[in-house]
Amino acid sequence: MKKTIIIFILLSLIPIGIIGGGLYWAVNKKAIFEKYKPTKGIIVSLNEEKLFDNIYKDRNLSYPTIQYHDDKGESYTFELKTGSESYKEMLGQEVDLLYNPKNPEDVMVDSFMSKWLGPVVVCTVGLLILIILSIISCAVILKDLKDKTKQ
Repeated sequence: MKKTIIIFILLSLIPIGIIGGGLYWAVNKKAIFEKYKPTKGIIVSLNEEKLFDNIYKDRNLSYPTIQYHDDKGESYTFELKTGSESYKEMLGQEVDLLYNPKNPEDVMVDSFMSKWLGPVVVCTVGLLILIILSIISCAVILKDLKDKTKQ
């Protein structure tokens, strides 16, 4: 039983490290975003790409190009790296953005997905691994206890 507990503790360091890495990533992102300034952008064009695989037959992904202005009034554009079919209906719509005032071309959509999805996924994976390890360890310990009571 001691070996099981020691192995569990050692294996637990992996998901705890993953969770810690996700939290560290989130704290760093938060510090960066606090320096960014909000602005509005407009989807000015869509670049379409046809998908050629068995799952997405005859579908096109649209990658929006968004135009925005910094606080000095200078105009910039950038293209989202993630495409979607739903962007077709969004042409001409306004989008909330965050940009780096020291480098206005460093811009991102101001949404939960673009800001926090990565750290949330990393922390969730670490937590799931920790839960699975805990369940397995408890099952092994209970089995050891059951075997010892039979003796």
